[in-house]
Amino acid sequence: MNNLGNLLLLIVGGNDTTRNTMTGSVYGLNKFPDQYDKLLANPDLISNFVPEVIRWQTPLSYMRRTANHDTELGGKQIKKHDQILMWYLSANQDEDVFENSSRA
Repeated sequence: MNNLGNLLLLIVGGNDTTRNTMTGSVYGLNKFPDQYDKLLANPDLISNFVPEVIRWQTPLSYMRRTANHDTELGGKQIKKHDQILMWYLSANQDEDVFENSSRA
């Protein structure tokens, strides 16, 4: 029965992120038609387009994890069993990392 639960979780989880990424791709190409024209002119750009869409139109807002040991990250102490949230929406729009981050 445990395998069935894992299978259902995989199907539902994979469906959601895949659907959101595909929708984000269509939205981005509609919002920025110049990028659509670039892809049509040079299909080799698709290999860069997919991860950029995932960064720009993140299919997940955040992910929660539990620390399995004490550690320090960015000058902050994280203790074993602390709950940690990773906000992809914020990180993927970081102007210090991504030039013109709000543009696909």
